[in-house]
Amino acid sequence: MLPGFLQLGVHYNAMGSTRPEAREAFGELYQSADRLVVDVPESAFETKGGTSMGAAAQDLSGRVAVVTRAGGGIGVAIVRRLASAGAMVFAADRNAEGSNETATKLQKEGLMVFGAAVDVSDPKSVTMLVDEVHSKVSQPVAILVNNAGVRGPSKELWRMEFEKWRSVLSVDLDGVFLCCLAFLPDMFKQSLGRVINIASVYGKEGFPTPSAYAAAKAGVIALGRSLSRQVAQKGVLVHTVVPGIIRSPRSENIDPQEVQRAISLVPLGRPGEPEEVAALVGLLAGSEITFNTGSTWDVSGGKATS
Repeated sequence: MLPGFLQLGVHYNAMGSTRPEAREAFGELYQSADRLVVDVPESAFETKGGTSMGAAAQDLSGRVAVVTRAGGGIGVAIVRRLASAGAMVFAADRNAEGSNETATKLQKEGLMVFGAAVDVSDPKSVTMLVDEVHSKVSQPVAILVNNAGVRGPSKELWRMEFEKWRSVLSVDLDGVFLCCLAFLPDMFKQSLGRVINIASVYGKEGFPTPSAYAAAKAGVIALGRSLSRQVAQKGVLVHTVVPGIIRSPRSENIDPQEVQRAISLVPLGRPGEPEEVAALVGLLAGSEITFNTGSTWDVSGGKATS
């Protein structure tokens, strides 16, 4: 099996200063938040290749974003990326402790982040998340990143218990549906929205296992295409990001030989860096890409290009 640590996600390490426009947009809420506001020099955004990540960052000042599974891995990185661009971000996770840790950590970097608990497979829990967001900000949600997902067991289909199958689809696919259902009305109110669904290379290629995960992620890709056509006239753009092998701390628990076999299938010959996926999510959340919707965006090192 391919390593479970290969999360579809990112970690944007550069610390960004909170934008003045964002402070003005959020007014008293920003002033009442218990956090340290810092100004970071442009040099902090320099990547290994010398390109300034900060200079290319989208300006998301005044936008409210919700990111699911934000208690670790890809979610933390996406939250950081959006908040660094000026957005106020709700870091939501089934693990409330994890989401609060994310918020606390990023608040210390001067970013506008709040932790929130949610089980995306539970309609009542998603409704409670909506209520919590609306109770803290007056602006409607403009950015939704559906990142929650579980990989499930790597078993042949005929060995899979129905309960295990449903547990994967309820989070990976039903969760996308429920969160879209919950936050699209906010986007319709302002005729502005970005829905970014995190799928997987598993949903595009015929990996033998885990089949439930592959089916769910293929469903996420198809759902994004269908939804994009439904909301195109309402100011909402829908994008699906399809990461492949992305470096993660979870690699410590994986057989190194399995990791190397997976990497050997990548044309670029290496795993992706979290920052590379984060940059794409940040770009899609902004206002520079406005004549594209319903597309899948591969971050797979050339492995899944069809």
